[in-house]
Formats: sequence, structure tokens, C-alpha cells
Amino acid sequence: MGPGAVDRGVLGRGAAGAAYASAYAASKHGVMGLVRSIALEVAAKQITANAICPSYLDTEMTGRTLDGIMAKTGRDRDAALAALTARNPQGRLIAPAEVTGAALWLASDAAAG
Repeated sequence: MGPGAVDRGVLGRGAAGAAYASAYAASKHGVMGLVRSIALEVAAKQITANAICPSYLDTEMTGRTLDGIMAKTGRDRDAALAALTARNPQGRLIAPAEVTGAALWLASDAAAG
């Protein structure tokens, strides 16, 4: 990460809250508060603090989330996936590389100031 940048990833559902994910959402709300506080504390030093909130990623962790939704609700995998992707305006899971690209840009000199 370049000088003057602080970055923490926070999935979008954690930032908004979600059924069957209370502990996860609580931890992400804490990270959001931390990033907001850090941003205020370091702004005068020309340091930026950002949180990336992409919604659900196409990862093994999301696969486990789908398993949990299926177990708790009786939905099949397609219905559970539809419930997750319906919360994304693009109607899909996010590729990890998309988040990596955003994080790399935020950590670059191009995003300074």
C-alpha cells in the first residue's frame, strides 16, 4: 500500500446487515466505524482511509454462506444464490479480482488526496 493510505475490506451485506449473518454483520459494522474514525483522525495529515464494500464475492466463503442459508431456510442452492445476488444491483456475485483491482487503485498514488 502506498504512503498515506489505509484500506480495509468490508463486504456490503455486513455494512447493511443481513438475515442469518448477525455476527458477521456486527463485526463489519465495527470495521466501518473504525475506518470512519481513522479517516477523521488522519485527514489533516493527507492520509486517506477507505473501506471497500462489494457485496458477496464468488468465493468458498460465500459457498458456505449459501450452505447456511439452505440449512436454515430449506431453500435449494439456486434459490439461496438468487437471494444473495438480488441484493447486488448487477444481480451477480462479484469476482475477487474486481475487489483486488479497487484495492490496488486505492493504494496507488492515483488515488492520493
